[in-house]
Amino acid sequence: MSGTPPENSHPPRLRPPSPRLRRNTPRLPADETQQKVHDVMRQPSDDRLGEGELKIISDALGGMQFKGENPSFENYSGQSPRERGDLMWAIEEENRDWINTAFAAVPDACWIKVESGCVVDGGGRDTMSDDIDVYEEGKRKGVVPFVFYYATVLE
Repeated sequence: MSGTPPENSHPPRLRPPSPRLRRNTPRLPADETQQKVHDVMRQPSDDRLGEGELKIISDALGGMQFKGENPSFENYSGQSPRERGDLMWAIEEENRDWINTAFAAVPDACWIKVESGCVVDGGGRDTMSDDIDVYEEGKRKGVVPFVFYYATVLE
């Protein structure tokens, strides 16, 4: 058995945030008291974001526009895993400030889901969608959502 499945036989693997996204993540304070405050503020929540948090993110983004459109499931599923990864990388790079602003607005969010330029879902570490969920949602809706993760979740 060669162990190599055909390229389009399984859901895509989403790329982790780029190193540049991490570069713009606020540095931890040097003072021990400030460090404790920061740790408490960035504790991952076990909950999904509610309507209130989604509105906070929307308000924080103000006039900022998300650049790019969600790919159709048909186009996305026809791409190789590398092409899918390149697409996610390019969208993430182009929207780095937008993504950082969204995460800064709700400190306990570990991930956000973007559809049509709006944050439509998000939450804590225990509520993260895996690649299969995202792929299946794209299949059901006909459009694949973008999912971005806060950099420290992956470390």
